[in-house]
Amino acid sequence: MDYELHNLRAIAALNQRGGRMLSLVDLLDAGTLNLDMAAEMAYVAAHGGSFLTAAGPGGVGKTTLMGATLAFLPPGTEIVTIEGPETLDRLASRPADRPQCLVVHEIGRGDYYAYLWGAAVARYFDLAMTPGRSLASNLHACTYEEARGQLMGELLGVSDRALGAVDLLAFMDARRGKRRVAAAWETAGNTASYRPADPPAGHRQAWRWLTQEDRFDEVRSTPAAEAIARRRGGIAPARVAGDLRRLRDFLAQAQAERVHRMEDLRGRALAAGLFADGSTSAA
Repeated sequence: MDYELHNLRAIAALNQRGGRMLSLVDLLDAGTLNLDMAAEMAYVAAHGGSFLTAAGPGGVGKTTLMGATLAFLPPGTEIVTIEGPETLDRLASRPADRPQCLVVHEIGRGDYYAYLWGAAVARYFDLAMTPGRSLASNLHACTYEEARGQLMGELLGVSDRALGAVDLLAFMDARRGKRRVAAAWETAGNTASYRPADPPAGHRQAWRWLTQEDRFDEVRSTPAAEAIARRRGGIAPARVAGDLRRLRDFLAQAQAERVHRMEDLRGRALAAGLFADGSTSAA
């Protein structure tokens, strides 16, 4: 299978707005997030991490942000779209023979393609913690507290440990005609290896959008590289800082050169060797 082509088609299937899928460069141009936030989103995907995007109302851009981030998956990773519980059954029956990102179009009610609800959601999160697998999805929630309450509630039943294994949650908002990442939360736990005896992880807020000033404020107490190195385990902060800097510089150059198409951006990332040294392989 040509996994590059397969993944681009899987990302295109997320499209709810018509036309081409927007890329991180498009979102940077629109002011949806800043370069540092975009580099962190790309870093999570490139290192085989899990992430969720969320918003209260529909049409704010959570699916667009998810798709733009998926363009930075490591080479050789397979996007597996979870069409329903039967897909989970198939995946649970055997270990992953290559890195897989398990994509649910939305954690929500409704008889729509690749929507997931009920007890299957907890199975989805648990499966994403098995070796070589990660997840990417979105849900309707305005805040971290709301998302946590929804996912860990009686109806869905996601465990504290499974939610804590999600590296990043990005919450979208739209005000005064602007669509922005209003808040980003990062896991506070060690995501390099989870075992049944591991304690719950939880999350800490990393970014917030200051609406009146229309700018993004970094609110975590430690630098991004140190926070990421700690939660991944066994990685030096200097290495993480270097990876983030390369991703930031890459996105800044792509924005300056107006590289908007997701396929072109993905091709440039591969040509630039952003994944070549193994630092972007799944943990």
